[in-house]
Amino acid sequence: MDTVKLKKLIEIVRNSGISELEISDSQEKIRIANTNSTNQNYQVNQSPKQNAVDFTNQNQTINDSSIEATANNKKNDKQKIIKSPMVGTFYRATAPGAEPLAEVGQKVKKGDVVCIIEAMKLMNEIVSDFEGVIKEILINNDQPVEYGESLFVVE
Repeated sequence: MDTVKLKKLIEIVRNSGISELEISDSQEKIRIANTNSTNQNYQVNQSPKQNAVDFTNQNQTINDSSIEATANNKKNDKQKIIKSPMVGTFYRATAPGAEPLAEVGQKVKKGDVVCIIEAMKLMNEIVSDFEGVIKEILINNDQPVEYGESLFVVE
């Protein structure tokens, strides 16, 4: 599993308040546990799923500061980030071929619909939490998004 996906999973654990997350597929098994909430360190166990016995081949501890440093590089004091409130598929428009709900340079008010996230065959309108101008769209259309993933930069 690449480090970008791993960092996203850690961010999900951190933002949701859950103490542990385990994901497995046909090739590997990932377990992320919040081992110390005051220090906010996460223990990641990654092991091949081929064997029935748990042969953990990698233990790593990743500190939140590396994740926060990446997020802080994307924004300054005036910028605000609209984040995904759920896991799903990001759509910029209400239908294929329709005009995008939000464009770079567009003024938005708090409560304006900026995108759609499809989750479990339901289309969910995502609204801006801020008033300002969209400076950057961080996700491509028709891409999967994770809970808490940054979608738009508003200034």
